[in-house]
Amino acid sequence: MRSIGLVTVLGLAGCALSKHVVVGRDGQHADGGVGGVSDDVDAGGENGVGATPGAGGTPTGGGAGRGGGAGISGSAGNTGTGGSGAFAGTPNGGSGGALGGTGGLPPECEGAVTVEANQTFEVGAEPTKPIARVTGDLVIHGSATELDALRCLERVDGSVHIVDATGLTHLNALSRLASIGGDLSIETTALTDISGLRSLTSYIDSLTIVGNEKLTTLDGLEGLPGIGPVTIENNVALQNIDGLSHVTGLVGDIQIDGNATLVNIDGLRGITMSTGKVEIYANRALVDVEGLAGMTDIPSAISLYDNDSLASIGGLRSLASVGYLNLYDNPALRDLSGLENLTVAGSISISGCERLDSIEALTGLTTLRSIGLDNLPALSGLGGLRNLSSIEKLNLSGTWLTTLDGLDQLETIGSLTISASGLTDLRSLENVQVTASL
Repeated sequence: MRSIGLVTVLGLAGCALSKHVVVGRDGQHADGGVGGVSDDVDAGGENGVGATPGAGGTPTGGGAGRGGGAGISGSAGNTGTGGSGAFAGTPNGGSGGALGGTGGLPPECEGAVTVEANQTFEVGAEPTKPIARVTGDLVIHGSATELDALRCLERVDGSVHIVDATGLTHLNALSRLASIGGDLSIETTALTDISGLRSLTSYIDSLTIVGNEKLTTLDGLEGLPGIGPVTIENNVALQNIDGLSHVTGLVGDIQIDGNATLVNIDGLRGITMSTGKVEIYANRALVDVEGLAGMTDIPSAISLYDNDSLASIGGLRSLASVGYLNLYDNPALRDLSGLENLTVAGSISISGCERLDSIEALTGLTTLRSIGLDNLPALSGLGGLRNLSSIEKLNLSGTWLTTLDGLDQLETIGSLTISASGLTDLRSLENVQVTASL
């Protein structure tokens, strides 16, 4: 005996440039190699070798090779080797070149200071000395076009907020910044790229990219190993988020909305689970969600809605369980291919997907608490629910279904509400005993 509870029917760092020797032409000297560029280990340039003797007429050996240039935070360059002696005239070669410069920070970073700050440090009026570290938060704002005082910045212990920076088009001054202890937000700027953040390699508590009308990519964030919540919103020129491609493992909430030219979210491929909700909506050019292909479990909710060009949710093919799955107003979506591996769902709600004609991909579901199917005029059947034996709540409205075929295996239904204009056959429920008053 099967039962229904209630039924309602309603109708450059680290790149060495040194360690090469240049030999001069006859009668000339060669320069030493350029100093190595590194954080702390590369040696200065090797010594230059003096020129070979002047042949016929030039009595003097070649001039001395110059010493190697200074390494950046490296050791001193070696002395240059003198030129060879002449066949005639002065017998000695040129003297050795001077000792290479001493390694260390670039000259412009000498005297860089630490800003002790327990509150937001605002950059608008430029400080007189370059800054190497901020112990609190750093706020960059205003109409300034350059951030020279931050060219030596390597560490911010708090958060970095770049907000209402209407004059900034790039962040090249932050090319030495390696660590942020809190959040990173970039909001309402004139930035065209953020590649100046390429040295950033620390975990970020949260990432917010909002309202940057000229920003086209997130290139520059490739060094980020992990992030907490991610919000990418209303960046009308943003085409991809590939700069996040090295982020792996768990993240918090993911919200991607209002990015009119975003065609894919492939930069999220390394993420296997969101501990919060995933919301992707109002991205008019988005055609798929392949960037979610690594996700196997979303305990909270995933919502895909108002994405005009979204024709496939195949990127959800690894998803085995989800708390809430919401698909609203995706007019190009025809079926649910990609959900074949979904076995457990708390609630599924599908509405306003006017071309959706099949939910067959849901046949793997063995546990489902509730489902709502609304305003789906092209839906041809409920066969995707045929392997369910129980469900707490089913709401069906705004369809042209004539039968409820697909519900035949249900043994218990807590609540069933049907408002379908074309429904003429309820035989799939004929053996179900109603245990509550209507």
